[in-house]
Amino acid sequence: MGRKLNNILLRKKISRKLKWGVAGCGNFLENTFLPTFQHLKKSKLISVYSSNLQRAEFIKKKFNAENSFDNFQQFLKSDINAVYISSKNSDHYEQVIAAANAGKHILCEKPLSITVEQAKEMVEVCKKNNAILTINYVMRHHPIIKKTKEFLDRNMIGKIVSISMKFNYDFQPNDNFRFKISESGGGALRDLGPHMIDLMRYLGGEFNIITGVVDNVI
Repeated sequence: MGRKLNNILLRKKISRKLKWGVAGCGNFLENTFLPTFQHLKKSKLISVYSSNLQRAEFIKKKFNAENSFDNFQQFLKSDINAVYISSKNSDHYEQVIAAANAGKHILCEKPLSITVEQAKEMVEVCKKNNAILTINYVMRHHPIIKKTKEFLDRNMIGKIVSISMKFNYDFQPNDNFRFKISESGGGALRDLGPHMIDLMRYLGGEFNIITGVVDNVI
């Protein structure tokens, strides 16, 4: 009941404008997320956080935000209702918990964290603080995916017996956090894999048995 009431109150706030802060100023934030965000009529970018203040100030100016910070606690104290966390995977844990404790709603990039134990704790802290926590699984909202889901739910294309997915991205090894296991939590499966796993669950339901094969291909 409390969470339902919280969602109603959030919708009332959105009827004015939801004030956002963004944390982590990588290429996806700059070239994909914020350009799309600018089309939202009921959301406004207020604050930008990065451990690199110059980068935060650059994003602030480019997207007409009001504040830029290199201190996460000060960032949370600014006039924001919700936080988009686009930082490296190993930072999600502390940032999500801090944001929830500060009473902010959270949109977090995948994966939620680099360990199951951390992810469970993050979910519990958000529940405790009535903070809405969701993962940025953008593929679910693509028109083709939504139409496919509609056809499946209406039994218009029969029963699923197999799903095959491929997701390729030409990202050359460099000093990006994705190539550091301590910061990413793993390789391609942690980076691109969650989108495919989410779509399998979305279209086909929960898993009963999981097996895998790994090989090196030159």
